[in-house]
Amino acid sequence: MESYNIAAHPAKNKITVIIRKARIPLVTLAAGILLGVLLPAYISPMLAAHVKIAPVQSIISEFCPNQQLILEDVPIKTGDVVSAVAQTTQYVSRKNVDILVNPAFSTYALSFQTELLTHEYLHILQAEDTSINIIAFHQAVQLWFNNFNSGLPVPSGTNCNYTKYYLYFELYNSGRYTLADYPKEEYAYIGTMLAEGRQADVPANIQAYYKGILNCE
Repeated sequence: MESYNIAAHPAKNKITVIIRKARIPLVTLAAGILLGVLLPAYISPMLAAHVKIAPVQSIISEFCPNQQLILEDVPIKTGDVVSAVAQTTQYVSRKNVDILVNPAFSTYALSFQTELLTHEYLHILQAEDTSINIIAFHQAVQLWFNNFNSGLPVPSGTNCNYTKYYLYFELYNSGRYTLADYPKEEYAYIGTMLAEGRQADVPANIQAYYKGILNCE
């Protein structure tokens, strides 16, 4: 039967032989294309996480001297993140605490680098300071935020409170966080504003939670 098919359909048999011979190169080519596209996309973030970024001393100096010693030892590495993410002691051991930043971090303006790193440093220090009652802090923040006698959450105007606006825009209305995230994120966002000199926006009872952490007293 096989010899009959070969004799009766020589053209078909020739095509079959060509396909069989070409199969291995085609498979190799297809595999190469897939590896060339998918492998870098998978490996690049892993490799990027090992690129270290030097700490910015002007940012670290925003914190109290005893906290500066801690922050100087926190590794900053590039990784597959949108802007910046801190790994804190709530999730890993102290020796593994670090910050991942976007690979383009070094091209950001210093003001944006300062905002990002201040926020992440505050996450780290808040997680390490067990004396901070973050739930009580959150309750105090909510009372202050909803008291319009202390200013409105708008960016400008006669009764504006920019720190409230910053919280509203970056946290409450951003859609990036759940309610469970609010206490820790409030701590980082408000602290970032305090580090920028907006003490007049924030009442003393809330500023007290940053005592010994921010160098703004």
